[in-house]
Amino acid sequence: MIERLPPDLLDRLQSNPFRRSNNYVWWNGHRVLAETLCKRCGVALTVLGADPRIPPRIREVMDCNVRTVIHEFLSTRLRTAEFDTIEFEVCQPAPEVVLEEGVTRDEVPDQYGVHRTDICRACKAYLLDGKGDLVEVQQLYDADLERMAIDDDVNLRPWQATLSVLTLLAARTVTKVLG
Repeated sequence: MIERLPPDLLDRLQSNPFRRSNNYVWWNGHRVLAETLCKRCGVALTVLGADPRIPPRIREVMDCNVRTVIHEFLSTRLRTAEFDTIEFEVCQPAPEVVLEEGVTRDEVPDQYGVHRTDICRACKAYLLDGKGDLVEVQQLYDADLERMAIDDDVNLRPWQATLSVLTLLAARTVTKVLG
């Protein structure tokens, strides 16, 4: 999994207090996301459970000596009462361009975007009150990038693709909390 992370992000993650991995379970030979946890405090935000929208399917196995009834439930990740999302404004620095002598070019401005992540209600209130500083929010963003690498590893995506995307995303800095 380490080969999926850019070296500068890996260095920042060494001192990051918000590195809480989501919980996975093995299901039919595959890792499946069982619980999503808040990166800041560790509270469960989503859990794997029976889908309440679809009734269970009940069937009986006829060709056996003992009566066997099978209840099939479709499963899904269910949001807990603590689930919420928060948005950060992130800045992608403009790439540095080395110009040849005598060549001029308009300056390229930095690009701004929005990053949305799951968080619990209490931590969201803490960050929106202004008590948390941008360094803490940047650490939450970095922890989110690590989770992206873990998810790509679980979903068997090529590590080179993950590394190239995370290299671009790791260059971004959080400028403010939007809500």
